[in-house]
Order: sequence, then C-alpha cells, then structure tokens
Amino acid sequence: MDNPYIYFIIGYGVSFVFWLGHEFLLKKWILISAILVSLFLAFMAFKYQGMESLQMKGGYAANDLFSPALFLIIYFLYRYLFKLIYKYEPIMTSYWSTSWDQEHHRKLHVGDSLFTVITLVLPILIPMFI
Repeated sequence: MDNPYIYFIIGYGVSFVFWLGHEFLLKKWILISAILVSLFLAFMAFKYQGMESLQMKGGYAANDLFSPALFLIIYFLYRYLFKLIYKYEPIMTSYWSTSWDQEHHRKLHVGDSLFTVITLVLPILIPMFI
C-alpha cells in the first residue's frame, strides 16, 4: 500500500460513514465495532508513520487513518457536553432541514448546527496538522 491516496480515502471515508451513521453509534454493538475499526486504523497509522513512500507535502499520508478515532473522541466528548448544557441529545442538521423533517419534537438551535459542523470538520483538520 504505497499509494498515499488510499490512506486518504480509507481514513476520511470511514470517518464520513461514522458521521452519517451517528445515530447507530448509540447501539452498543455498533459502537464497539466502530471503536475496533478506528483502533485498527490508528494502529496502522502508527505502523506506517515513517515510510518515505507515504511522505506527502503536508506530512505523512498515514496520519489520515487517525480520522475515525478522532471522530469518535470528538463526537462523544461534544455529545456529553451538549447533554450537560442542553439536557437532551443533539440533532445533526443540514441547511434545509427542520426538526419536523427529522422526526424530532423540538426546535433546532445553534448548538445543533455547531455539533454538526464540529463533528464533520475537526476530524478532517486535526490529521492535517499532526
């Protein structure tokens, strides 16, 4: 696996799948599976860290494999903080959605939008600066 773009696609692809399926992460067996997948990818990132063939302009391509683990950490820390502040689960939002479209019976607010943006963007930005 000497092609650096494979690591990019795998790392950010798995992170994006976790982001899209965030409601499934509340089920225990899916959460454990997601943690195992992210730990395996993080182990692979450590293993391939010093390979010269994976050196890119911004750093090593293997750093992209940390993205799923970072997503899970950010998601659960921010979800816990959200529940402490607002006393209910966050809703992932989109520009055109309303709470009634998503079958939730409360109004969307800035916290939901921040939750959506932070959990999508931070797992992508952090590996770029490692």
